[in-house]
Amino acid sequence: MFNRKFTHMVSLNSLMGLIGLASTLMFGQSLAQPPAAMEPRHKNVFENNYLRILDVRIEPGDTTLFHRHFLPSAIVFFTTTKTGSQIRGGLPVPGQSAAGETVFAGFGEKPIVHRVWNQDTVLYHVMDIELISPGSLASAVQPDWPGLKLAWDEKNATAYKVNLVQNKRLPIFFEKVPALLICISGPDLQVTDTENKDRLKQLAPGKFIWVKPREKLIIKNQANADSKCILIVLK
Repeated sequence: MFNRKFTHMVSLNSLMGLIGLASTLMFGQSLAQPPAAMEPRHKNVFENNYLRILDVRIEPGDTTLFHRHFLPSAIVFFTTTKTGSQIRGGLPVPGQSAAGETVFAGFGEKPIVHRVWNQDTVLYHVMDIELISPGSLASAVQPDWPGLKLAWDEKNATAYKVNLVQNKRLPIFFEKVPALLICISGPDLQVTDTENKDRLKQLAPGKFIWVKPREKLIIKNQANADSKCILIVLK
């Protein structure tokens, strides 16, 4: 009786040990995948206490490594490209980006491990903007600025599409929060700091400018063509 009971206890303990080992291995495999910021095609081009900007460029036929996303992210697309993606352990899924679009990805609540590839003949260019600050539940109040259209409004940030027509200007000022302006397409824009006229900058397609709280900027389109931008306001 003692031997059978002892053998049963050993078997049960062994089974529980194997289950625990399997769980540990699966968890370890997940952590073994590099975070997006460490994946070679995700270039960290800017980082502060609010966000981290990963500039992602995937050439035709190329595929990223499996990598982890675990922070809420604003995704901004620069190209219209046929793509594919695969969550680790899942099936490949086709997709297509659209230049000038932006989406919010709730990776903070639903982290993923995946890889992405370019199955087109043109470059796949996208920005993955990881939102580090916790944000708030406050709803955005859209500024009364010309050419501004709400794209999405989430806990961490609000995104607007900006169409800056030729020979027009856009004033940018936020009292308490910072913002990020990204140029998608069109001619270079002129950026002027109203309190420091010497801080004159050019904003080209594919580039961005960080706007601090209470910083007053004027964005001018002095060309004979429209420019499209994405404005992301942090919370």
